[in-house]
Formats: sequence, structure tokens, C-alpha cells
Amino acid sequence: MAENLVMLPAGSRVVLIVSSGPTEGVETYATMPDVLELTQGKALQTVQEAGLKSRTKYDYSTATRKGAVGTQYPEAGVALPRGSEVLVLVSSGAPMSERTPRELPQVAGRCLDEARNIIKAAGFTPDVLYTPSDVVEEDIVIAQAPNETAAAYQPKKSNLWAWILVALLIVVIAVVGFLVMEQKGRAAATSSHLAPIERVAARVPGTPL
Repeated sequence: MAENLVMLPAGSRVVLIVSSGPTEGVETYATMPDVLELTQGKALQTVQEAGLKSRTKYDYSTATRKGAVGTQYPEAGVALPRGSEVLVLVSSGAPMSERTPRELPQVAGRCLDEARNIIKAAGFTPDVLYTPSDVVEEDIVIAQAPNETAAAYQPKKSNLWAWILVALLIVVIAVVGFLVMEQKGRAAATSSHLAPIERVAARVPGTPL
């Protein structure tokens, strides 16, 4: 198991790829195309043209732009019986509201019921995709998406300092505005005191206009 931990928002979808047993009577195979970073529509078209069926799911991702494919199963180049269902996980962007990131447990190699319970207990939503396998026994989890190497979600950095700077800027603007208004008030007061003196001086007898 990889040392890197995968952190996902609580409630995120986790797809369990489960063995449906060995293939029997398969005559033709199709190759899984590379659909990573493609838009949903383009990915669907590419999978269909390859002779496979796309099972499209949506989940949060800050590593892949919204509407693009961030995860596929199997990886490009793998041969599958023609008409097999493959996984295309499309990014729905970052969650609208902040959700607590939780560690995603790795359940590859476990039986389906056990794996599903582990994923639920961790606070995620399990989904199942069956795929034929001549190596892994039926109802055993072959892989999961996201997996231990995925960078599906990066928690947002705290913006506390940004708000502090904004608050300080508002305070500075308010103080400067107050000082400017006070200075203008003083100037107006000084001007009002000088005007009567000028009028009185103008009325002194014998003073030329």
C-alpha cells in the first residue's frame, strides 16, 4: 500500500471495482482508450467508439477541472471483452460548502460486503462496478477509485490571514477618512472666523475702498 494518504470530503463517492469472475466464451476484445482530462461528452464518445460501455459518475475534485474526467478504470491500453462496462469519473469541482476532509481507507483485496462497510464507516458513499477477471475471485475488490495514488481533493488553505488584512485595510481607510474630515472641519472653522473681521475692517471710516 502506498504511504501517501488520500483525503476526501466527507460523503464523497468511492467506486469499488469488483470481480465478476472469469470470462467465458469471449471472442472479441476491445482496448480501453485514454479519456483522462477529456470532457464528459468526448469521453463517452471515445469509449463507445472503442466498443465499450461508459459508466459515468461524478465526484468532487480540485485536481481536475470541473466537467473533465479525472479518473478512469481500467487504465488506457487494457484489453476487455467487447461491450464491457468501464468507469469514467467526472469532476464536479470543489464542494459548494466546506466539508471536513477524511482519510480514505484502501479496501482492494477485501470481499465486497466488508469493503462496503469499511467505506461507509469512514464517512463515504460506496458504489460498485463489476468487471470480469481471470485472476481475482468473484466478489473480491480488485481496485477502488479514487485509489491510494489519487490527488482527487486538496483541502482549501485557510484564508484567515486574508480576512485579517482586509479588516486592517478597512480600519486604515476609516481612520484616514476621519482625519481628512476633521482637517476639513478645522479649515472651515478658521475661514468662518476670518470673514467677519474682514467685513468690520471694511467699514472703518476713512479707509479707502
